[in-house]
Amino acid sequence: MLHPDIERTILTGHPHREPSTVDCTYCDDEMQKGEEVYAFPSENHYYCSLDCVGNQMLKEGNLERVLLE
Repeated sequence: MLHPDIERTILTGHPHREPSTVDCTYCDDEMQKGEEVYAFPSENHYYCSLDCVGNQMLKEGNLERVLLE
């Protein structure tokens, strides 16, 4: 019988369990696996709310606040 860490490494490629939480890309709030979150397709960025998505887009310059005239 193999040690659990060795078995896990053989099965997953990692000796330790993967964390069950992910941090919000914008505010670093901890989110649990299985929780509904927001993400951009093909990127490993996860957001806890639409506010965080918008704030991140403003920060990166992908979105602007303007006054309509």
